[in-house]
Amino acid sequence: VDNKNDFIKALEEFSPDIILSDHNLPTLNSIDALRIVRDKGLKIPIILVTAAMSEEFAVNVMKGGAVDYILKDRLQRLPAAVISTMEKFRLENERQEFLDDVIKNEALLKETESLAHIGSWQSDLLNGITKWSEETYRILGYQSGEIIPSFENLVKSVHPEDKDYVKKISADILIGLKSRKFNFRIIGKDGAIKHIRSELLIERNEEGFPIKITGFNQDVTETSLAVEELKSSREQLRALAAYLQNVREEERTAIAREIHDELGQVLTSLKMNLTLMDKTISSNETISNKKELSDEISSMKMIIDNSVKRIKKIITELRSEVLDNLGLIPAIEWQIEEFNKKSGIDVGFNNLCGEVALNKDISIAVYRILQEALTNVARHSK
Repeated sequence: VDNKNDFIKALEEFSPDIILSDHNLPTLNSIDALRIVRDKGLKIPIILVTAAMSEEFAVNVMKGGAVDYILKDRLQRLPAAVISTMEKFRLENERQEFLDDVIKNEALLKETESLAHIGSWQSDLLNGITKWSEETYRILGYQSGEIIPSFENLVKSVHPEDKDYVKKISADILIGLKSRKFNFRIIGKDGAIKHIRSELLIERNEEGFPIKITGFNQDVTETSLAVEELKSSREQLRALAAYLQNVREEERTAIAREIHDELGQVLTSLKMNLTLMDKTISSNETISNKKELSDEISSMKMIIDNSVKRIKKIITELRSEVLDNLGLIPAIEWQIEEFNKKSGIDVGFNNLCGEVALNKDISIAVYRILQEALTNVARHSK
């Protein structure tokens, strides 16, 4: 093309790999060509071809965007200049694409670190330079660049109770470990305590000496607090269950005592009265149906005896005197023996622990578990 309009139209229709511009065209000189390409934001290398050019002008056009210039009396240089320019431009494009990828990856890494609350840092042990990611600053409660990114400042933020632990792990990894994962707490700039899950990676030279440490710190405060709350809730549930069990045992004891003291005495008195009545009837000559009355009284006394046995069984189920007086092992042996007699099912007990020293609440719980298990055996064996 030899004029501005055709040049602009050509650039709109296709994108050339390189532009050769004759500086002395009356309707499109090299200065115009450089300006048009620059204004359109195109990255196309331009080589000027001219008959003559002062050194000052050559410097200006090179600053304006030309990559090279060829004098017309030296056109034999043109092929080599084109090849060289194309190769340089290709390498420059590759370099720029690489830089763009690096920038994108850094942005993606920052976003990922922010979303996952993971900060990274790296310490070069040879030159003493340490770098922190933006998320590392944020986890510590600082703005990026607010404090010097150093390993010492990382350690300063560690909770006093965890500081020796962190220092020991850091020393261990320098001695011989390749990596290490561990948890600790930090105190942020605002005084807030945060829970951190950390991983350290170490790089060594050919002689095995450490030359670089890379660390990843994840803020797991919310997770740790949730775990602590869950533990606390479970402990509260255990305490509530233990309290309810104690209440049940106290109620069982009170009911057993009430049955023994009240109903037991009533039945005993009733049996004594029947015995006295039987003697009175036997000695009274005016009563004609002594045998029938005596048999009825005997039947009533048998009912009372069976009721007393049933009451004793209920009292034992409510509260085992053997457990209270002799302990868990004798109570287990007695319970199994009674079960064998009543159910006809052969249940054995082999004590491999000898004397067991358990507190009252645990002993009661074990005994109740045994009772429930034997009840289920009897129920499902029918």
